[in-house]
Amino acid sequence: FEDDTLKHLPPGGAGTTFDVRVRAVNADGEALASWRVTVANPVSIEFDATADYTANFTELFGRVPPAQAAGLSAEVRGGDLRIAVPATGPGATDNLDSWCGFDRSPRWWSNVKVLGAFEVETRVYFPVPPGDVGNGYHVGLALDRGDQDVTILGPIRNQIEFQRTCLWDGDHSSFAVFPDAVFDEISLKIAVNGKTQTWWARQSDTDPWSYLGSAEQARPPVQGVGFAAKTWAGQTTFTPGFRYFRHRGLPA
Repeated sequence: FEDDTLKHLPPGGAGTTFDVRVRAVNADGEALASWRVTVANPVSIEFDATADYTANFTELFGRVPPAQAAGLSAEVRGGDLRIAVPATGPGATDNLDSWCGFDRSPRWWSNVKVLGAFEVETRVYFPVPPGDVGNGYHVGLALDRGDQDVTILGPIRNQIEFQRTCLWDGDHSSFAVFPDAVFDEISLKIAVNGKTQTWWARQSDTDPWSYLGSAEQARPPVQGVGFAAKTWAGQTTFTPGFRYFRHRGLPA
């Protein structure tokens, strides 16, 4: 890097602009390239009545079977982005699951560019019903690494589970957070730094974050972040709601 550009960046956070210059030299000559880089502002979207989520999120229904995709919908209502997930049929290919070798879970990806170290945060409303509805649904924050490789942090029953779709050694990890509580809202946070992901949750936004765990996942880099919902035993429609979405860069 010419003139030790990266060792002498100007001070400042989001909105700071600086120039990066790279010079390559070999026996045949040299080449110089330069870029002007602006540090991105943090993203904070509150889903109030005036929020247009379609300007900030892309609905990815392409992997979802057509019959199920027809019943999916999302709207901002009551201070939440509410996502209606339809009941699924009894067949093994009728559900909206993502696991080993298949990917049918609908997603709503943020349009922010995912670069470097970052954290994402949301608050999700998820009424936890009894029976197979509670056992067969997973909804929450999601990391996407490409085809058939999605990770979800969110509530199942009365615990929080961080699950990667059968590609990470051990398949998934489950964290029994607040095991005796009956709650229908939870705040979630995922921090990503290189190949390390760290997971957090809290019942109230006035509570301190509870550390859930972390993992080293060196397989494909994260390509997108947002929300996801998956079902594997659901005969009943359910509607989770997301209160806000926040994304900010972290020091690497």
